[in-house]
Amino acid sequence: MEAVKSFLSGFPQVEIHQQTEDGRQLVTVFEARDDKELEALCLALKENPHIQDVAHHYFNYEEEVEEIRATGKKPDLRGIGKMSGGKNFH
Repeated sequence: MEAVKSFLSGFPQVEIHQQTEDGRQLVTVFEARDDKELEALCLALKENPHIQDVAHHYFNYEEEVEEIRATGKKPDLRGIGKMSGGKNFH
């Protein structure tokens, strides 16, 4: 795992946040300007023989923030089930 962490440290857009107790998985955050940059980063990471796979997930609440600003009303943000059609969850 140390080899993977060292490899990831070479990417300024990657932050390591957590490692599973068994030492087999890492939770990281990737920062990318757009989908093209994110895809290139994921492909580069997958080339490391110690990395089995890369999955990326993000949440987008821009519309909810705009609703709060416009109405002052807090929208219902419970659960992933609210995120229909993959609009907010990828």
